[in-house]
Amino acid sequence: MEQFADAIEDYDEALRLDPAYGIYYIYNERGYAKVRLEQYADAVKDFDESIRLDPNNPRIFSYRGTVKFQLEQYTYAIEDYDESIRLDPNNPRTFVHRGDAKLASEQYEDAIKDYDEAIRLDPNNPNAYFHRGDAKKNLKQHADAIKDCDEAIRLDRDNPHAYIHRGDVKHALEQYDDAIKDFDQSIRLDSNDRYADFSYFYRGRAKYKLGHYQAAIYDFDEVIHLKLDFVWEAYNNRGRCKAGLGQHAAAIYDYNEAIQLKPDYALAYYNRALSYMELGKVAEANNDFDKAMGLAQEQGDTELQQNIRSVRR
Repeated sequence: MEQFADAIEDYDEALRLDPAYGIYYIYNERGYAKVRLEQYADAVKDFDESIRLDPNNPRIFSYRGTVKFQLEQYTYAIEDYDESIRLDPNNPRTFVHRGDAKLASEQYEDAIKDYDEAIRLDPNNPNAYFHRGDAKKNLKQHADAIKDCDEAIRLDRDNPHAYIHRGDVKHALEQYDDAIKDFDQSIRLDSNDRYADFSYFYRGRAKYKLGHYQAAIYDFDEVIHLKLDFVWEAYNNRGRCKAGLGQHAAAIYDYNEAIQLKPDYALAYYNRALSYMELGKVAEANNDFDKAMGLAQEQGDTELQQNIRSVRR
């Protein structure tokens, strides 16, 4: 990453020495370097200036849309992709990117339409297939989702992402053994790919479902070590594994960690209450049930509310 920091210094110096030299290219390249350093807010400013200087360049709108996607500003990202597509309606990658923003904002049917168009423009784009499969999974179109993931893997057998998505669909179908095989393959193919690291979490969930608690703990340990974005879920799930092994005091430690990281995590309070019950700590359990119920009501989690009512003493 040092080369990107050096590049930014060079672009800064070029603009300082000759401000009139501020052609769109300099701002565009500096913005790209900032993206690689995850300086997203500053990157947007550079792309803003690049667009001001070259308002008909579809690539710059696409770059800015990708930064806004990283900032989880999905509506604004879609607007930039819309403009990029207006300027260049034949770029399949832009349709994939816009589909990703729609997928992230739960516009699953519209996302599928974008992936369809990307595939029409480029039938050999594996990303369009496995992302379309992800959208179909969310619509519970599981058979079609697996077909898309199969095609993505046929086109690129060394891409760990397609195996993650197919494994996730198989997990939804309760095909846990087959899901684990896909997550295994994703981990084998992983080459410092942070997204592929999520396979440990997904594989741990599948092992938990099979009652392989100790093996699942290993995977959740790895997620915690890697400090992935949803590490609180790893603590919660590791706690469930320990509870499954009868190690309730150790499970409570993990639920404590999950709650410290995410204080509104209703499920962790519920699970901690269950372990308190097993240890005969009724008052502590009831406090956690109260907290979990309040959060579940705020968050509209009717399933958790029903679970609390069914087990509470």
